[in-house]
Amino acid sequence: MKVAVFGAGEYGHKYIERMGKDVEITCVADNYRQGELCMGYRVIMPSKLMNVEFDECVICLNDYTNLKAYDAMGEIILQLQELGIPDKKIKLQNVWYEEDDGRVCFLKEFSKSVVWQNGGALRNVE
Repeated sequence: MKVAVFGAGEYGHKYIERMGKDVEITCVADNYRQGELCMGYRVIMPSKLMNVEFDECVICLNDYTNLKAYDAMGEIILQLQELGIPDKKIKLQNVWYEEDDGRVCFLKEFSKSVVWQNGGALRNVE
């Protein structure tokens, strides 16, 4: 499966680190880090996603339990939709956090595509 990663921060790095051999990262896009490197990938502007082949665009934000990040996630979903990326290709990473002892704990898995709705509600489209 070919994956475009949206988010070149800490969780973009963690997502790429944890991907298996069945996932091919085709690019990393970010609104603020264009030109930087993320795990060896040159970060591109989101508008360049239309020139990249991918099966899924996975949004990687730092903390979905944080209201600011939750709002940013909605803005990113809208941005991707406005670029013409089909809803079924827009995915959210599995949400995790690390304990002080280094254990990784999953809060919730987002395995379905999501669409940002007016008023801040998410709905499944699959």
